[in-house]
Amino acid sequence: VLQRYYEPTDELLLALHQPTARGRCGQRLWEAKACVGARPTYAQWYHAARRDRRTGKVKPGGGYADDGFLSPRTASARTARVDLTTDKLAPLNTATTLLFPADHAVCRLRTMGSEHAWLSVRKRGCVFGLRAADGGLAAAKRAGRPAGTSPRVVVVEADRGTRDPEAPFEADFACEFPDGARCAAVQGASHGRKIVVLRCTAPSGLAADVGADGCVRMRHVGVASAGAYPAAKDERERLVRGAGTVVRTLRNGFVQLLFADGSSALKAPPPPPVPNEDDTAKGKRRSRDVDPIEEARKKAEAEASRDARKFSTDDLEWSKFTGAPTRDPATGARIWRREGGAMLCVFDDGGTLARHADGTEIRTSPDRDRVVVEAPGLPAVEVDLGIDATAHAHARGVPVPIAKGGERLRVRVALPDGGRVVATYDTSVTATVRGRLALLRPDCTEVVTDDGGRVVFRPPETWRGGSIHVRGEHHPYGSLAPTDPNADSDDEDDEGRSEPDQTCGAYEFDCVEGTLKLEDPEFNRFAAYLCGDRAGEVDVELAGVSEGIKAEAVVNAPVEPRCFSIRRDGSASELLRRSDVDAWRRETRFLGALPVAFGRAAPPMTAKGARVDEEDLEGTCVVSSKAYELAGVSGRLFEDAFGLNRPWASRSAPYEAVASPRAPPCQAAPRVRVARVLVETPPLSEEGRSDVRTALDACNAWRLKREVEIDRFAVADPRPPEAIAAERSVQKRLKQAYKAARAARKRKSRAAAREADKAKKEGDQHELDSLAQSTETGGLTATETLPSGGDHDDEDFDFSEDEKEVVEEDTPEVASAKLAFEDFVLEEIADAEAEALELAA
Repeated sequence: VLQRYYEPTDELLLALHQPTARGRCGQRLWEAKACVGARPTYAQWYHAARRDRRTGKVKPGGGYADDGFLSPRTASARTARVDLTTDKLAPLNTATTLLFPADHAVCRLRTMGSEHAWLSVRKRGCVFGLRAADGGLAAAKRAGRPAGTSPRVVVVEADRGTRDPEAPFEADFACEFPDGARCAAVQGASHGRKIVVLRCTAPSGLAADVGADGCVRMRHVGVASAGAYPAAKDERERLVRGAGTVVRTLRNGFVQLLFADGSSALKAPPPPPVPNEDDTAKGKRRSRDVDPIEEARKKAEAEASRDARKFSTDDLEWSKFTGAPTRDPATGARIWRREGGAMLCVFDDGGTLARHADGTEIRTSPDRDRVVVEAPGLPAVEVDLGIDATAHAHARGVPVPIAKGGERLRVRVALPDGGRVVATYDTSVTATVRGRLALLRPDCTEVVTDDGGRVVFRPPETWRGGSIHVRGEHHPYGSLAPTDPNADSDDEDDEGRSEPDQTCGAYEFDCVEGTLKLEDPEFNRFAAYLCGDRAGEVDVELAGVSEGIKAEAVVNAPVEPRCFSIRRDGSASELLRRSDVDAWRRETRFLGALPVAFGRAAPPMTAKGARVDEEDLEGTCVVSSKAYELAGVSGRLFEDAFGLNRPWASRSAPYEAVASPRAPPCQAAPRVRVARVLVETPPLSEEGRSDVRTALDACNAWRLKREVEIDRFAVADPRPPEAIAAERSVQKRLKQAYKAARAARKRKSRAAAREADKAKKEGDQHELDSLAQSTETGGLTATETLPSGGDHDDEDFDFSEDEKEVVEEDTPEVASAKLAFEDFVLEEIADAEAEALELAA
C-alpha cells in the first residue's frame, strides 16, 4: 500500500499492489505470538527481560519502562497480555500460499493451525473457491514444511478416471459475482441417492436451488421484505417438480399443490407430537453427544424424504374446475373460472394456460411434451416431460430405450437477473456421471458441475459457445446467448465432432477431494489441495522449465497496481488499468450486440466531447447500464431470457379470461439501474507536452523571483533594538502622564461642583469665590501619583488635538518628561546623522 498527499489538488494518492511472486508462487506466515501479547512463563519472561549493562540485573518491571518517550496508550499496550500461553496461540498461526496465474487472478490457499482451511480465487471482482464441508474441522492437516520455504514443484496431471457417484463432498464450491449475486455447488439427496445442487442467490434475497434430479426450490432468504417476491408473505418456499407440479409450503404449515390442469390441492399440517418426560430427558442427553455436522446432514436427508411424502393423496382438499366452459369468440379458446381468480384456458391448438390464485401461471405446449412455470418475481422453469420421465425411470434402475439415450436437456431455469441454469441427464452406458448443471451469467461467466463433485469455473474470456452439448438441442442456453461460429449444426454424429480446447483458462475444482487444478493461458499448471493428506500444499509446473536446463520462467505481464485519488469529502476516483478497460469494453461490445432482454441490460450509449472537468481535453464517454433487480411481471420471463420463439410459452390469456374476477394485483420489486460511465480523455501531443513543460518552468522562475522581491518595499528601521525599546518606554511614560493630568482635572472639577452646591445652600459667597480661584489654578497635589501601566501600556501612542491643548497647561512633572523626550529624540537624530556620514565616507 503506497500513499502520498498531493498538495496542488488537495488529494490523497493511494496505490494498492499485489506483486507477482518469483516463480508465480509465494507464501506468507502470520504468527499469533508476534502480534498478540501472550502470558509468558517465568523462564520466558526472565530470558526476554532487559538487564542493566553494568550490573547485569533485571531492570524494574522487566525493563519495559518507556522513559517518557512513548505515549501512555503505547506504553500500556507494550505490557498488555492475554491470559493464554504461546503454545495455546499456536493454532492461530496462519499460513497463506499465493499462486499467480497469467490471467491476473490471485489464488490464496490459507490454513490456520491444523483444523481450518480456505481456498479462494479473486479475479476481476469475482471471488470463488472451496470451503470445507465440515466447517474446516480436521480438514487442513498441513504438511510439515518450514515457514518461508517454497512449495514443491512437480508435474500436474489431470485426473480423468471414474469415481463413486455416492462419495461425499469434502468441500463445497462457493462463488460471489461482482454484482452481489452468489452461487454454490453442494451435495444433496434425492430418492436415496446423492446428487449435486446448484444454489443461486440474488442480492434481493431470492434463492433458487436447482437439483440434478430436475427439482427447483425457490424461497426468500433476506431479512428485508422490500426485495421479496409478492407471494413470499404467504409461503415459506415452493418446489417445482416434474410435470410442472408446484408444491407451496405456506407459513401457517399448510401445503398447497398446483397442477398444470388448473386444479389445486391443500393439505393441513400434521398435529404436533406431545413429548413425554422420557423423550425429553433422552433428547437432552443426546444433544450433548451428537455431532452438529452429522445432525445437519441427517436433517437434510429427512427434508428430502419429507418432500417425497408430501405427494401423498391422503387428506387432500381438492379444488377443480367444474361446469361448462366459456368460449372466447376471437380465439376460440375454452375458458374455465373458479373462485379466487383461478382460470384455465385451453386453446384450439391444444396448448393450455392455467393461472392460479397466487399468480402462478403454468403453460403446456400443444404437443404435451413441455411445461413452463412462471410466477411474479420468481424464476421461470421449463420442464421437458419426456426426458424428465426417462431420467426418473433410469435413476430407479428401469431400462430405457437406446433411442432416448445420451445426454439430454431436462430442465431450463431463467433467473430474474438474467442468468440461466440448465440441467441435463445422461443415460448412456459410458457416462461416468449422470446429472449435470450449468449456470450462465449475463457476462458469459459459466459454472458447470456434475454429480461426481467436479465444478468448472470458466471466466468470460474463455467463452466459446458454452460447454453444454446435448442431443436434439443446438442452443441449450437459448438463441440469445452467443454461440461458437465454428460449431457444427449437424446433430447426427455428436461423438465424432471435434471439441475445442476448454481446459486452458478454466478453473477445475474437485469437491470430493477438495482440490483445484488450473492451466493458465501461458500453459502454466497449478494445483492446490484443501483437504486430504496433502492439505495446505500446492504444485506448480511452469511452462518452459525443464530438468537439467538452467532457465527461469519469466513473468511477461505481472499484475498491475490499482490507483485511487481520495478527496477530502470522502469521494474517490480510480485510474483504471488497461486490463480493466479491455474487459469492460469487451462486455460493452457483447451487450450492445444482443437484444435488451438478454441480461436485462440496456445497450451502451456513446457520446463525444465528454470532460471530467473544464481543464480536460474533449474525450469519449461510454455509458453502460444494468438492472439491479428486474422481476418478471409480464409472464414472459422465460421467453425473454432464452428467446426460443415458442408462441405457446409466452402467449397471454384471451380477453374473456382477463375480464373474469382476479386476485388483487401484486407489487413487483423496484427497478433500479446501475450505470457505469467510462470517460476516456485523449493524451497530449508532443507539442502540447512541450508547452506544458515550458509553462511549468516559467511558473517556477516566477515563484523564485517573487520570493526574492516580495519584501523590497518594506520600511526597515536602522536603529538598534535598544534605541527602539527606549523610545517605546518614553512614549508609554508620556501617555501615562497625559492620562493622569486628564483624570486629575476631572476630579478637581467634580469636587468643585460639589462644593459650589454646598456653598450655595449655605449662602457663603466668600467660599464660592475661593473655590472658583482654586479651580482656575489646577494642578496635582503632593499625594497624587501617576497611574501604573495596565493593558493599555502596549497600545500605540497617538497625539490627538485634545491632548495638544492639554500639553499647553502641563504640570511641572509632565513638562519635565516632555523635555527629556525631546532631548532623547535630538540625540537619536544626531546619532543617525553621524552614522550616515560614516557610511558616506
